[in-house]
Amino acid sequence: MKNIYYLATVLLLTLGQRALAQIASEPGKQLVLVKYGPKHDLFEELVYNPADIDSARVVWARSLGAQLDRALLEYYRGRKIWLAEENGDLQVTPYPVDQYYTTQGGGSNGQVF
Repeated sequence: MKNIYYLATVLLLTLGQRALAQIASEPGKQLVLVKYGPKHDLFEELVYNPADIDSARVVWARSLGAQLDRALLEYYRGRKIWLAEENGDLQVTPYPVDQYYTTQGGGSNGQVF
């Protein structure tokens, strides 16, 4: 049984490390909104932050839907926004800001909000 938990932990670290490597290669500060699908293992958590979240280069948060995400986007204005979707595997893409918000000067297509 212990080996199953170890394997799950290693797999999670590999998924998280892969996402972090992709995001860390981008310049500037980042905000990652994580959306869990129905195949997500409840014991696998991707959202971890340092104690001083506001000064962190990468901030992780759970996506709670467009309305609640908007508050995070406004609070962390100036960061590049990512959507990490975990549903058995992990996909990281620019957050589709244009689907939810009207920004000045046109859409941002996941760019800095």
